Amino acid sequence: NLQMFRKDAIYRRMKFYSRENDKNQARVAELERRRDTCEAGLAALEACWTQVSSCDTVVGALLRGL
Repeated sequence: NLQMFRKDAIYRRMKFYSRENDKNQARVAELERRRDTCEAGLAALEACWTQVSSCDTVVGALLRGL
C-alpha cells in the first residue's frame, strides 16, 4: 500500500543519510589527522629556525668581538 511505500522510502533515505554521515565523519577524522601532522611539522621547522637564528646571533656577536 502507499503508506508502507512512503515509510519504506523515508527509511531508505534515512539509511542513505546515515551512510553519508559516516563517510563524512571519517573524512573529518582523516583531515584532522593530516592537520595535526602538518602542525607538528611546522612546529619542528619553527624550532629549527629559532635555533639557527640564535646561532646566527651568537656567531655575529663573536665576529664583531674580533
